[in-house]
Amino acid sequence: MREYFSARVGLAAAVDFSRWVASRAPLGSPLLMVPLYALVDDFRAQARGGSVGLIGFWSTDRVRHHARRARDDWFERVRPEACSLLDLNHLAYALTACGEPGAGLVFEAIGPYATNAPWRQVSEALGRDWEIEFRRIRKITFRKEPPGR
Repeated sequence: MREYFSARVGLAAAVDFSRWVASRAPLGSPLLMVPLYALVDDFRAQARGGSVGLIGFWSTDRVRHHARRARDDWFERVRPEACSLLDLNHLAYALTACGEPGAGLVFEAIGPYATNAPWRQVSEALGRDWEIEFRRIRKITFRKEPPGR
């Protein structure tokens, strides 16, 4: 539905729909991840238009709110091995980009299995190689939050 709204109505409608879905999602639901996917799309569109920078976009209260909800109400309530790698990669990116703690545990759950989304979408918007960005951010995160539950 998020992609439908994005294609048919516009990106703002897709973001609103994503926020609405998450607001009604029960604890432990992967639907709490939907706003993070929409935020990546929103960032790409704004970065392409030159209207937003990395820090200006990802350090907002809106991003922090959705990253915390996904971390606290989804990730921390499920077994990491039961999580989608795509969801985990989106959560790791969002947490590190907005400066919220907890990305270390998410990177630990990811292991070496990076997915190209969201890393490629965000990195390409910035003219960077996504695999290098993933390894760089994971390394920095593990220095701040060493692995080990």
